[in-house]
Parts: sequence; structure tokens; C-alpha cells
Amino acid sequence: MLSYHAGGRMARRLELRPLTRGEQRALRSKLRDLTLSVRVHQRYRVIDQVRRGFSLLTAAERVGCHFTVAYDWVHRFNESGFGTFEQVPNPKGRPPILRASQLRELIDVALSSPSERGLPFSVWSVSKLAEYCRRRRLLPAVTDEWVRRLLRREGLTAQRVRTWKTSTDPAFDRKKKRIRALYRRCPARSAVVCFDEWVPLDLKPTGGVAWARQKQPQRMRATYRRLQGTEQFLGFYDVHADCLSGLFRRRKRVLDISKAFCYLRRCYPRKRLFVILDNLHNVRDHPRFLALLRRLHIRPVWTPTEASWLNLIEAQFGLRKRFTLANTDDPHPRGSASTHLRLSPIPPPQTRQLPSSPQPHPLI
Repeated sequence: MLSYHAGGRMARRLELRPLTRGEQRALRSKLRDLTLSVRVHQRYRVIDQVRRGFSLLTAAERVGCHFTVAYDWVHRFNESGFGTFEQVPNPKGRPPILRASQLRELIDVALSSPSERGLPFSVWSVSKLAEYCRRRRLLPAVTDEWVRRLLRREGLTAQRVRTWKTSTDPAFDRKKKRIRALYRRCPARSAVVCFDEWVPLDLKPTGGVAWARQKQPQRMRATYRRLQGTEQFLGFYDVHADCLSGLFRRRKRVLDISKAFCYLRRCYPRKRLFVILDNLHNVRDHPRFLALLRRLHIRPVWTPTEASWLNLIEAQFGLRKRFTLANTDDPHPRGSASTHLRLSPIPPPQTRQLPSSPQPHPLI
């Protein structure tokens, strides 16, 4: 029996080996199986036609496939029987061209600074990163777009560098531990209160975020004159009671801050007060203000230098601004910022449930 390869070259002589009884039963069963795919069924039909005495060329024509396909499956049957007829050609897909170790090295390089690796630039671009990795044989020969897709798949994107402040206070750790200890646990018969100034509050249009139809945003005037002056909010936040209150003043002199602390002492007549406030030179270095704190039996807890983020009242101010001042534009003096703050009730920002009490909070 002769067969031909593509190109017209003569192939070696190929004959179908005899089938065992088990193979004959399997062949009859597969020929009657209607659940097989067309390609798999063709393979069994090729063996059946050649077994009946037809040549490879005739069997291929009767089955409807190329004679080289029939030649290959007869040869495969002679080698291993029907075991490979229904086997997936490549069950694991195409062999990967990038190993997991190479991907980890790519991520490490992308997250590092080029100057740390002795390069004369300070920012990676996709082309520079791909060129560096290919030159160091960290990646196979791939395109820059392929590298960009790999970075995005791993969650890496080009982002603007953000800044952060570090405290130069030599006693930073000690002050930070004390403040956090007061936040975690309130001393017996005491109150932990945060104080800060929210300034300036003036009468002007204040933008924000609002729901609107697509491409139909709400509009607010951009031209205005501030003729009503400004106000200062001297705020107190009871940490463990989750209550914010304060006073509005035209100015924020030491005299005004002193009156605010006198108001705070009247709210807590029988409790020790630990007041956490920013390390501002106009109050910390003022002898009359410090004498007032001693007379009122108020213990100031100063935040470290350039570390006002330790003061929890900062988050309260952000919430108030979002829900009371954003999207406001009232030209009338009665619609000033302080009026909005006084009349707009805001729920506590924390999600914990406070025990209900019939008595109002002393700051309210």
C-alpha cells in the first residue's frame, strides 16, 4: 500500500496492522457513537475503510479528508492503537514564553528608581523599561506594548508622585504614643477633647459634587465679592462621646481662644480635661494662655511639630465642609458659612453605635 506526502514525494510503504478483538469492538462502538465530533469520527472511519481493503487514497476520498491525514492516523494507530484518537493535541495550550520569575523581576524593576540602578534618568517609561529588561535578559524579545499590558495586568499604572510630611520633633514618638493612648482609653472621670481652628469661613460660592444628568452639570457663579468679612470656628471634639461643637468668632486672637477654653471648662465642671491641640507658637508660647490653662485645670496635649494629622478633629472638619458648605451660594448675610454650620445637622462620621442617653452632651 503506497501513500504520498504533500509535495508529491513518495512515502514509505504503510499497511494497517491487524485489529484485536477488543479493538474491533471499540471500533464498532465508536462508529455508532453520535456524540463524537466530526474530526474524531473521521479518524475511526479512516481505520474502518482501510480495514475493509480500500487504499489510503480511496479511504481518504470516501471519508472526506486529505490523504496525508489518513496516512498519519493509520500510522498512529499502528503505534498506539485508539488511545490517542480522542486526545487533545495540546491540553495546556501554547508553551508560555514568560516565566513567573521573569514577571516578578519585571515588577521589581518597574517599582524601583532608575537612578538606583545606575541609569542617567529618574523616571521609567515603558520603552526604557522594556529596553533595560531585554538588555539584561530579564525578558524575551517582546514589544513595548506587550510590556505595558503586563504591567497593567499586574495592577501597575503611571501615577503622579504624592508628597508627605515628616515631623522634625525630637519627641515625636513619645507624643504620638501619648495621644494614641488617650484615643484608645479615656482616663477615669476625665474627657479627651480635640481642639482646632477652622478658618476662614467667608461668604462666597463653594463648589462641590452633586448628582446631575450626563453632560448637564449644575452651575455656580464664579464672580463674587466678599463684603461680609470672615468668621473663625473654634471647634471642640469629644473623642469618646463622638460630639463636635464650638464657637464662632470674628477673629482668632489669644483672647478669643481663651474665651473658648473657658466655655469648654463650663461644659465639663467636674471632669479632668485632656485637650489635644496643634503645636502653634501663638498659644504654646503665650504665658497668659498657659496660665489660664493651669487655672482652669486643663491639661494640654500638644501634637508633634508638623503632625496635625494626629488631631482627630481634622476629619470632622472635612465632613462638615462636605455636607454643609459644599454646593452653597447664598449672597445674603444670613446665609453665611457659620449659619449653614449652625443649622445643618450632621450625623457622626464614625459607624459605631453610641449608647443612648436621656441627658444631652455637655458640649451641646
